[in-house]
Amino acid sequence: MTFLNPTLAMAALACIAAPIIIHLLFRRKRKPLEWGAMKFVLEAFRRHKRRLRLEQILLLAARTLAVLCLALAVGRPLFSGASAADSRRPRDLTIVIDNSLASQARAPEAGSATELDSQKQRAAHLLEELDAGRGDRATIVTLASPAEKLLAEPSGDLTGVRRVLDLIEPADSGADFSGAAALARDNSSGDSSREKTVALLSPLRAGSIDLSRETPERDVANETVGADTRLTLVASPPSDDSVENVAITGLEPLRSMLLRTGQITSTQQARVSLRRFGRGIDRPASVQLRLRVTDGRDGDDEQSWTKTPVRFAAGEDAVTVLAPVAMPATKDEAIPTASWIEGRIDDDAITSDNVFRRPWKVREQLRIALIAPVEARDGTTGPAGYSAADWLTLALAPTASTQGVDLGSENDPIRISRIDPGRLTGQALGAIDAAFVVRPDLVDGASWPLIADFARKGGLVVVCPAPQTGVQRWTDEFVKAMGFGWIFEREVIEFKDPRPLGGANADQAIIGALGADLTELTRPVVATRLLGVDLKGDGSWLLRLNDHRPLLASARPIATGAAGKGLIVVFFVSPELSWTNLPAMPLMVPLIQEIVRQGVGIASGSIDLVAGAALESPDELRAIESKDGAIVPTIAKRSGIWRRVDDRGVTKDVIAVNVDTRGSSTTTQPRAALESFLRKWMRTRDFAWAATNSQSPGAPIMLSGSRRTPPIDLPLLLAGLLLLMVDVVFSRLFSHATVRADRLDRPALPQSAQDQPSTDQIREVAA
Repeated sequence: MTFLNPTLAMAALACIAAPIIIHLLFRRKRKPLEWGAMKFVLEAFRRHKRRLRLEQILLLAARTLAVLCLALAVGRPLFSGASAADSRRPRDLTIVIDNSLASQARAPEAGSATELDSQKQRAAHLLEELDAGRGDRATIVTLASPAEKLLAEPSGDLTGVRRVLDLIEPADSGADFSGAAALARDNSSGDSSREKTVALLSPLRAGSIDLSRETPERDVANETVGADTRLTLVASPPSDDSVENVAITGLEPLRSMLLRTGQITSTQQARVSLRRFGRGIDRPASVQLRLRVTDGRDGDDEQSWTKTPVRFAAGEDAVTVLAPVAMPATKDEAIPTASWIEGRIDDDAITSDNVFRRPWKVREQLRIALIAPVEARDGTTGPAGYSAADWLTLALAPTASTQGVDLGSENDPIRISRIDPGRLTGQALGAIDAAFVVRPDLVDGASWPLIADFARKGGLVVVCPAPQTGVQRWTDEFVKAMGFGWIFEREVIEFKDPRPLGGANADQAIIGALGADLTELTRPVVATRLLGVDLKGDGSWLLRLNDHRPLLASARPIATGAAGKGLIVVFFVSPELSWTNLPAMPLMVPLIQEIVRQGVGIASGSIDLVAGAALESPDELRAIESKDGAIVPTIAKRSGIWRRVDDRGVTKDVIAVNVDTRGSSTTTQPRAALESFLRKWMRTRDFAWAATNSQSPGAPIMLSGSRRTPPIDLPLLLAGLLLLMVDVVFSRLFSHATVRADRLDRPALPQSAQDQPSTDQIREVAA
């Protein structure tokens, strides 16, 4: 047997010893006094001894049982044989509350109150329905991804649970129903003598649970197979108010990196995607889009925004626009540039999805290294005598010299240097943004891992075949270092007739900015030699011949550290006129410029996460910290900007965390479909929608079987009081202090009879 109030029960049970101790104290022996009629008293005591013993036992039993009943009334005993249907059993309540992005929705008539505010009020009413005196316990699970259990175990401190409830904040991540179900079922396992109830508090709009995506295809007859019969699921009624909401679902600048030159404002373009939800889709609508590029130092200056109206046609729920974004090209040498492009729209039902951020590399200058020796001219004059390094230098910096080291000045947007393949070091690679391996045949086996490591840390590597024909032995070391599955042909292919280009993959971001011009630019390009390769699905072709052999391809290095960083671009023709006419064609300069400008940005990686993802530093030498220096959470549940710093505290780049726009939908869903999903979700047959409390609008009656119980067990209390009354009666009867009327009329006894002791005298002697 256990007690609902064990501490009070133990203290009260200890009081049972009081009547026993009093009884024992009155039984202690006294020193007998000899007097004349002593023998008559002893004789009378022997005759009435059994009766006196019985009276004492009855008094002791009545007093002890009275104290016992009062102790049990305070302690509230629980008997293991209680019926499973007894509604007064203690209850374990798990409150699953939706604090995901969808819970931030607010109706225009609700003022500043959100769905989460309403759900927290409902949860508070639930806690008020519980009875700590009966042994009820509660815990809370938040639904925002990843689902989180706020209390390690269900707690009987309902006031403390309420304090935890008040601290719940809205998140920008989606709802994690699968994770919440696992946590709720874990809380509901264990002691079968307790009622198990899960209360789901959510608006249940499509932003919280998209039935078309989440509901498994099952046989209706088998939907509750393996259901937990001990578990009761109660859900707040789904919202029937489909409020209007518009969200920014994507933001991508056309250029992955921007070279900023001069002191004038440059205008760029960004591709922005928006989507609207809820009622009113059948009507035309418009929102104002604002874009800017910032590093956080300009605050919310209205002058920094470029405004663009975005219009939705009637029945149109999604639109993508190209919008201008102005960026003041102000050079600041003291502070490293770590910028992002930010988009905002007008406030509506959900405020958090009206903002979208994307890290954007903004550089003053790019440093490019040509890994090739400085070779002497062979006497050939004009373009025919240019080497691959010469053509690449002219394409990168047309005004620069084609000889020597540090080609170009500090003021040029692209600064070129030469590195001898025999003197290649990791330190030299660490000082550049991109490396053009023009003579791979001169790179030894120990240097290829250095180049691969440079790429994996966010560098751009462009590789060209060796200019000579015959076997290209460097390919084995290259494939091994990069981790590719590419299979190169052993020898260079020489075409009898020049092969024209057959297409350009404009869908690839690295050359996508050339757009429609690619068709005209690629038409005159031909190849007379080619290094054949089978990409084996690793990477993508960028340019290819008319026989579908790739002429230019790109791929990410197989990551051993920071996933998603680095870029490898490989020409399968050497940029010399003996291989192809590409160096002399109009395509050469824009192609190389795009490879460098876009490739450096792509290689360095744009770290943008969706709320609910883990914040992890991909480089063990750097730490992630918030923009304002606050403590970094393990899981980024709120959108915002974080900066990544090195061990010196210098900002290297930024991390953008955006809302999970799957939670932006405010579309309502049918109750029948939701009920089917929820039964499968919690695997229970016992399900009910919460009723509405007419006395407290908005407060659901979710625990109808719960009754507030008094702090003291009333039947046991009455039994204790009855025993006390019995004790009073027994004490009066057994005291023999009553003077009977017949004694008043009785004639005087003879002297010998008067010498006989009375029963009271015997009791005194016995005592």
